[in-house]
Amino acid sequence: MRVSGASETGHETYFSHVKAGQSFGESAIVLNTPLLASLAALTTGVVGVISRARTRELFLDPSVADALLAILSAKLHRAVHGQSTLSPPGAYSRVYAVINAVLTENTDIAQALIELPNQTAIAIAANVSRETVSRAMKSLMQRGAVVKE
Repeated sequence: MRVSGASETGHETYFSHVKAGQSFGESAIVLNTPLLASLAALTTGVVGVISRARTRELFLDPSVADALLAILSAKLHRAVHGQSTLSPPGAYSRVYAVINAVLTENTDIAQALIELPNQTAIAIAANVSRETVSRAMKSLMQRGAVVKE
């Protein structure tokens, strides 16, 4: 699922992806604020929803609080790293940085193939057009760095 929000100009701003087993919205519950982002399903899946009241009850359990701290710390780390993705001046460099971030998140050595986000999601994350992502991916495929199935 893609997590994004709208900028002041109305353009979609990519924040991250939520994968199977991950959570979304816990910081809004902790801070007692509205969600500042929305989720969009990129594939078919099952989503669980827990009410704010029930979630607050769960947060009182020390083991849940420890897990929450770990989740929020990891999200902060990814957010800081994500900002550095937008730092390279070249469009292709930003696309490659987004792809590299996906590869870095998937550290399971046993996994031979890693499914990348679709080109639109990469474009939003890199702040480039989908066509630029397509050209960058073609360049990576020509060099043998990426294989399309």
